[in-house]
Amino acid sequence: MASPLSWLTLHGEEWRASVRDAAESLLHEYRRENSDRVPVHLHTLALALGVRIVRVRNLEGIARLMPTPQGFDLLLDERIRDPKARTTIAHELAHTLFYSRSSGPPRRLGGRSTTEEHFCFDVGRMLLAPRWLLDHAQLTQVDDAGRVFSALTGRFQLSREVAAAVMLQDHHLACGVGGRWARASGSWKLERGRAYASECLTAAQRRRLREAAAAWLDTRSLAPSGDFRVVPQIEGSGDAAFVVVTHTARCAASRRDTRRT
Repeated sequence: MASPLSWLTLHGEEWRASVRDAAESLLHEYRRENSDRVPVHLHTLALALGVRIVRVRNLEGIARLMPTPQGFDLLLDERIRDPKARTTIAHELAHTLFYSRSSGPPRRLGGRSTTEEHFCFDVGRMLLAPRWLLDHAQLTQVDDAGRVFSALTGRFQLSREVAAAVMLQDHHLACGVGGRWARASGSWKLERGRAYASECLTAAQRRRLREAAAAWLDTRSLAPSGDFRVVPQIEGSGDAAFVVVTHTARCAASRRDTRRT
């Protein structure tokens, strides 16, 4: 396996390949006896990696990874609940890759960076939804985006944001866009930083699908074009929603990934 710091210099498909390799290295021992366990049991995975998860009252920040003579303590604010807790734990487990554990307590390999944060978010999603576990759950063969999204947010216990990224970007289980929308002054706006899209889509295609999401939110229906599927999750107030809109046919990236499995 390449040096962890070298992963942070990569781009495009090389970055994605390094994310997959990094996640599989963390899951290697866990997978031996848990290849069919849904969802991933993060406390068991942490134990296999020498990480002790400790709930802390009023922790400054959501979580903190602390090297110890035995490995790591992962301090987690006790107020954080699933699915956010699962996302946070997976992210912090990914940071263990950037420590040397050759002798004594783990030692940092360089300082933390924004690039490392992005990398660990990507690896964290792969820990929560590795391809082999999606295959076991038979989600890689399902063409109904609603069923896939429901399984990811339900059985896999992913947040809506992580589920959208896993489905649309990481594993190409559907082709489309997703994001959180909020209504203000009578109109729906897609929130910045909470939007996801399949990389195979052009800018015009992304815009068209997001326009379909806004139209659905306004009318709760779509024109009968037959080529869209809307997967909505309306929040309690009715003024916010997480909406995924997909093409009914899988994109080329989806078909390539299916052939690899």
